[in-house]
Amino acid sequence: MKSAIFFLDQCRFQSRDLVGGKAVALGKLIGAGLDIPEGLCLSTRCYRDYIQQTGLKNLILMELGRKRFEDMRWEELWDASLRIRNLFVRTALPEELDDLIRQNIANCFHGEPIAVRSSANTEDLPEASFAGLYASYVNCRSVEEICKHIRLVWASLLSDAALLYQRELGLDTDDSAMAVVCQKMISGDKSGVAFSQNPLNKDETVVEAVFGLNQGLVDGNVEPDRWIVARDTNMIRSVKQAEHHRWIAPLEEGVALESVPEELAEVLVLSGDEVRQVISALKNVERVFSSPQDMEWTFKDGRLYILQARPITTATTDSRQDRRSFDLSLRRSYDNLRDLGIKIETDLIPRMLSDAEVLSRTDFKSLSSEELAEEIRKRKEYYERWKRVYWEDFIPFAHGVRLFGQVYNDIIQPSDPYEFVELLSNRDLESLRRNQELQDIAQKLQSILLAEESDWSHPTGEAAAEIEGFLERHPEFGCQTRQCIHQKESLWNLLREMAQTGEIRPESISRRSQDLLESYFDAFSGEDRSYAENLLALAKKSYRLRDDDNIYLGRLEALLEDAILESRQRTGENESLPAPQSNVEEALRAITLTPFQPKDWPGNEVAESGMALEARQLKGQPASRGIARGNARVIHEISDLFAVQRGEILVCDAIDPNMTFAVPLAAGIVERRGGMLIHGAIIAREYGIPCVTGIPHATQFIRTGYKLTVDGYYGLVIIHNPSVRSEE
Repeated sequence: MKSAIFFLDQCRFQSRDLVGGKAVALGKLIGAGLDIPEGLCLSTRCYRDYIQQTGLKNLILMELGRKRFEDMRWEELWDASLRIRNLFVRTALPEELDDLIRQNIANCFHGEPIAVRSSANTEDLPEASFAGLYASYVNCRSVEEICKHIRLVWASLLSDAALLYQRELGLDTDDSAMAVVCQKMISGDKSGVAFSQNPLNKDETVVEAVFGLNQGLVDGNVEPDRWIVARDTNMIRSVKQAEHHRWIAPLEEGVALESVPEELAEVLVLSGDEVRQVISALKNVERVFSSPQDMEWTFKDGRLYILQARPITTATTDSRQDRRSFDLSLRRSYDNLRDLGIKIETDLIPRMLSDAEVLSRTDFKSLSSEELAEEIRKRKEYYERWKRVYWEDFIPFAHGVRLFGQVYNDIIQPSDPYEFVELLSNRDLESLRRNQELQDIAQKLQSILLAEESDWSHPTGEAAAEIEGFLERHPEFGCQTRQCIHQKESLWNLLREMAQTGEIRPESISRRSQDLLESYFDAFSGEDRSYAENLLALAKKSYRLRDDDNIYLGRLEALLEDAILESRQRTGENESLPAPQSNVEEALRAITLTPFQPKDWPGNEVAESGMALEARQLKGQPASRGIARGNARVIHEISDLFAVQRGEILVCDAIDPNMTFAVPLAAGIVERRGGMLIHGAIIAREYGIPCVTGIPHATQFIRTGYKLTVDGYYGLVIIHNPSVRSEE
């Protein structure tokens, strides 16, 4: 085999494409005489040989080729990356490569613990650092664990966060490859990062430090002390001391977040002399590369080691920085997610519901036009503020499911990378409770009509009262949905179908799910068993809130729509038009200025593509197990939901939480949007309905009445005789 593994000091003579940016930088620092832990670099040849010889390369291409890469949402990339990661976990190294790696590891480290770090060929560039997006593992001891973590570092090249960042930068994933740095483990007493040039002020240097290992700072679990230092004089301008509650400490294998000893809780991590040592090393690193640097370091028994260095990333646009922050938010530790879940349940959701309740008390009829305009502005501000919270806190918390899935797949190594979802079933979802209420109303009305010998075309006054009560309890329904509900012909069709279908409840826990649960817990012992239980509880909460939080946010959006609808009624604009948030400014102009002619609203018509294509088989992502056959019911707008009949296949762009009331009637679901964590997929699994997501142009290739087979095992949708609609 051509030379594929190098000592770190050799890497300064190798290309970035062969050993990656991190290894090249470490090699140069060693050549400059700086104190770097010794180690090896497994070049990108090892990675490329591994995916080629095992057949993973074609499987990776298939996963990323299910849909146009630029069209894939984060949920879809998460699905793809999770499947890819599971392939790396389950696929052993080829024998020749395995022997080569084991021999080099044994000869270099002699059984000592090591750190396994990423060194991608696109990593640590001035314009694209990828900092924090690739995996690193510390305190790996056994050769088996080291080889496992090497594969996991390779897999992180294709993590969802890394894929999103590559897409943002316009990089080709086929050109990316991962080298791996294996270094002697330095179990530092105190560690940190330092920026030779403050990204916010070029005249300053920044030093951050924590007790214990660096991982706590990098992962965001441990708040660092911070020193701001003048670049020209090295004079300390300010010091901010953090509250020292926890640190990352090494275990026999791996690390753990533990309480800081009492004697360290109230003292600064670094002395003034240690700060100066860090700055001196940082300036040496900057001289080596002739550019401002971001350096990771650690002190062990008073000796300073440089762990890695990278150029400070060139300043980016606000939109790209926002994208970068979101990409980084996709990696969350258990402790971070646990604290975030507490914040969401005990603080954010109660405040969101309270705000919605306060806004709902306003009587529009008593407001002047100026007061109504102010009310619209206020509701927009509330909605926008909570929408930001949704993206900053609620979306990241969805990755409690992701963390559980990774742990489950790493330990159990199932053939189905989404087997773990069966353990997350939660009948306490807001949408399920709401659906049950509607089914109860349908059954009640059926009894009333039978007793009165009436039919559904002549509903009683009690029926209207039932619906009004339902809408009062669920203010999240938008104007369009409520308008449809008040159109009795549409509503009676839906309730009649529900009544004739009978009671439909979410599936109970199956024997298979119980067996999977037992197997999961059996894989842990001692304190690890407690962690496994807590992680599952966190994932179930994350899974539940992934659906519920959209309903809560929907209440604020619906309140904004209500105010816009009132403005339309006053100005004579067609109130049946949709009232999206983007139309707020137009509504304000209409109500405060006269005369005013609003712009024509294009509506929701499906664009004519001119395509004459007919599809027979569509490939998507399996999102809920099972096989269903039935007639398609294509949903282009909300009113289409009220025409759904029992046993039909719902075909739509995406099922949002305010569309789930029709799901119990469906035999299957097909969606353009993809992902195991989109709402249609979650609700389908709760009802045991087959679901396939990520079908491009689903609502164009499929028409209402087409006979479909939905295969939720393989992610297939088969169209039978597409030229002829079924009359069954």
